[in-house]
This record gives sequence, C-alpha cells and structure tokens, in this order.
Amino acid sequence: MTINWKRLLFVLFWIIVYAIVIYYGIKGFNLSDNIMTTFSFFRLVGLLAFTTLAFQISTGAFRSILNKIFNPIKLYKFHNVTGGIAFLLALTHPILFIIANYMIKTLDFSYFIPLYITNDFYRTALSFGPTALYLLFLSVGAAVLRKKIKNWIWFHRLNFIIFILVFIHSFNVGTDLAKYAFLKAIWILLFIIVIFGLLYKIKLMIKNRKRTKVESPISFYTKLLFNELWQK
Repeated sequence: MTINWKRLLFVLFWIIVYAIVIYYGIKGFNLSDNIMTTFSFFRLVGLLAFTTLAFQISTGAFRSILNKIFNPIKLYKFHNVTGGIAFLLALTHPILFIIANYMIKTLDFSYFIPLYITNDFYRTALSFGPTALYLLFLSVGAAVLRKKIKNWIWFHRLNFIIFILVFIHSFNVGTDLAKYAFLKAIWILLFIIVIFGLLYKIKLMIKNRKRTKVESPISFYTKLLFNELWQK
C-alpha cells in the first residue's frame, strides 16, 4: 500500500497544532471553584474556536489543491462539518464569558458593542470579538440558505474578514497568548496560512475571469458551476 505523504503531512500538521493549543489551553486550568472553572473553559473554547476557524477557512481556500490529495466529496462534507463546529465554539465562547461574569456580578453588555473604537486599543480589540461573531452569523446563515440567496458566496467570504478580526481580538486580549510566546507563534503561523489562502483564492478568481475571454460561455459556466458545487 502506497503512503500518500502529502495527506499524511497535512493531517499530522493539524494534529500537532491542535495538540499544542489544547496543551496550553488546559495548562492554565483552575478548577478551584465554579467561577474559575467557567473562566478556564471560556479560555480553552476561545483557543479552539480560533484554531478551528483557521483550519476551516484555509481548507476552503486551498480546496482545489486539497481535492487532489483527498476525496473531493468527502472533503466538501468535512469542510461543512468543521464550519458548524467552528460556529458552535465561537458561540459558546461569549456564552461562557456571560455566565462567568454573571457569577461574579460584573456583567457588562457594553462589551458586546461591535467596533467600539476608542483610544484604548485593548478595548477596541475586545470589541472585535463580538463584531466577528455577528458577521459569522451572516456568513453561516448565507451558507445554510445558499439555495435561496443568489449571491450567498459573497456573504460566505466574510470569513476572511472574520478571521482577521478574531486574530486581532485574541492576539491582544487573549490571556494564554500573553503568557505563552510559543502559542503566540502558532497564532502568527495560522494567520500567515490563512492570508496565503486568501491570496491564492484571489489568484483563482482573477484566473477564472480571464477565462471568459478565451472560452465559450457554455464551457466557462459549466466549470464555474462545478466549482460552486464542490469547491465552495
């Protein structure tokens, strides 16, 4: 049996990334009482939400390459599943924040004001979290209702903006990233991967537009339809 080294390296890379994230996430666990336990899970879920979002967006951006390594149909289904997991993690993160702050009677819903721009960059970066969550609702909603929304894919492409907002939020607000330099390095690596994915996606879009000048309309739109079904 021939080993598919590209597939193996891809899987190993993400297993290692998740192992590192989980290790640092539980390293600072404090289970002394209900409040600290909730805060501990709040931080862990935040780390996993960012990592899963990076995985989901990057696999979507590099779909045309990954289709040559994995079964395209299974990859498409897996992409949808990880998208749902990323959404649930992103939703659970602020819910745990609300619960923990309610328990210590310091709940302030002003933290959920989107794009709260102030001279305090920490406060601004904090507001990028809920901003990203609101945009994520639009992105996921468009994907779920894609059969009813004509240009749903443009809403779905908000994921790149969402990821950048979440990166700024976690990089400047995250407790674990402030404590562990190696975890911060992992964040930078994931950010670079997603940005390369965005550039690759833009390159493919430009290439597809140029094809309209040299291909017949039927040939072009047949390929475009296939891409919409299997690569988005």
